[in-house]
Amino acid sequence: MQIHSSRITKENDFLLSGIAEAAPWAIWILPTGLTLEEPDAQALLNGFGDLRCILWHTSDGGAHTQRVKDHLRALGEWPDLTRGIFATGTLNYFSLSRTTYSDVAWIHACAPASLVAFLSRSTAGIDSTLSFIPGDDRCAQAWTDAVQGLEWLWLLRTTRQSSAIALLNANSILLAYIRLTTAIRGVAGLIFEVGGRSGLAFFGDQNILDNFANQIRGGHGLVGKKIFDQWYSNGLHFPMSP
Repeated sequence: MQIHSSRITKENDFLLSGIAEAAPWAIWILPTGLTLEEPDAQALLNGFGDLRCILWHTSDGGAHTQRVKDHLRALGEWPDLTRGIFATGTLNYFSLSRTTYSDVAWIHACAPASLVAFLSRSTAGIDSTLSFIPGDDRCAQAWTDAVQGLEWLWLLRTTRQSSAIALLNANSILLAYIRLTTAIRGVAGLIFEVGGRSGLAFFGDQNILDNFANQIRGGHGLVGKKIFDQWYSNGLHFPMSP
């Protein structure tokens, strides 16, 4: 996988307006193939020292019957990811005859294959994200609160309420998520797309992100601004921000 590490400046506002005020540094990770491979995911899970990987996913259950939906919830298709579930949320929209599930789980370092399968979905950049945060319940609760806005963006998109998304200002919601994650000394992650491939961007403290880049640079390529600019020219964007 290719890695670009750099300070966030106002030049990055073309990606997410206001990002320079939300976090000082970013690492951008793009797989060399179509998706991340298992060794890449393992390096990612092991790369942030004492910070633990935490993941959020929202879903309508993905099944035909309500009983099966209630059983699978948001993460049931990936049993390795359900082992560390920290919080579950269920919303019933009676006017829409719809139930949605929003689950948060700690991801263990022994689950790289499941993480690859999860991130390889075409909707991963819209209905899910992951971060690395201190591994205590207080921080996990704060992060669970931080992703609530992302769930609303997903719901409004899936119910085709584009006018409501505009009123909410999707970029402001993403920036709030980043700020809330860095406030607990975590590294906020978002999925981006470029040229038909999905990558991972992490925002946070320079020392944390530099240590990550230095730790895994032996087996992966660090790329400079010229390559990153090529990613942008090929259409780099965050699917969660319509």
